[in-house]
Amino acid sequence: MRSSGLAPDTAWFRSALRSAGSPGDVCAVLGIMSASGVSPSVPLVVTLVHKLATAGDFVSARQLVEKMPEFGCVTDMSVYTALIDGTCSLRDADASLRLVEEMEGGNLGAGCTPNVVSYACLVKCPCENKRMVEALGVLDRMTCRGVMPNWVFVRTVVSGFCSVEMVADVYAMVERVVSDGSVSSEQCYNVMLVCLRRVGMDGEAEGLVQRMMKKGVRPSLLAGCVMVRELCNRNRLLDACYYRSHGRKWGAL
Repeated sequence: MRSSGLAPDTAWFRSALRSAGSPGDVCAVLGIMSASGVSPSVPLVVTLVHKLATAGDFVSARQLVEKMPEFGCVTDMSVYTALIDGTCSLRDADASLRLVEEMEGGNLGAGCTPNVVSYACLVKCPCENKRMVEALGVLDRMTCRGVMPNWVFVRTVVSGFCSVEMVADVYAMVERVVSDGSVSSEQCYNVMLVCLRRVGMDGEAEGLVQRMMKKGVRPSLLAGCVMVRELCNRNRLLDACYYRSHGRKWGAL
């Protein structure tokens, strides 16, 4: 590139890193950056850290975080959240929890305090491993620190509960977050409806629809379409037409 009068910049290296398929590729890009005199920005370090952690090279990812001051970058929550997400993708719940504990401890700096995104990444591990008691523990942990769950967090936990057919626990968790005011009942019930349909719990899904109708909770377009499609697949055409007519009234179909 230099022979053509062109010099690679941060954007070029970010594109190269997205294509890197292994820790070795990531290290090679870093070497070229160093030789080119280009220092990585914080977003670029986040990409690097996530790549390395997802590939299982947690040691190199952590070493890169520790080198950030050398690049003129300040470590923040986004870098450590990338580490958490990478370890969760490998289903290493213990490593993810240790990272969150470090962030909560305050030794990493004020800018590294975990937020809802950090906890949403953390909760993926127990949910994917069907360890729902631990998932509720994450919810307790974050709310005790004044961090309220968002829609992504709720969707992950609801999906986890539905995958193990713990419907009563889903309702309890939904009522809890709705009463806290962090997520609306409309968001929670629609996520729950889609999840129940996807795991084949049709009776429970129809019971939820009845509950939504009684409470005046509107089904989303996605939830309404999933519900009607499943009824049609089971040759329950009259029921499909019934729910479709109600969906039209609510603007969901």
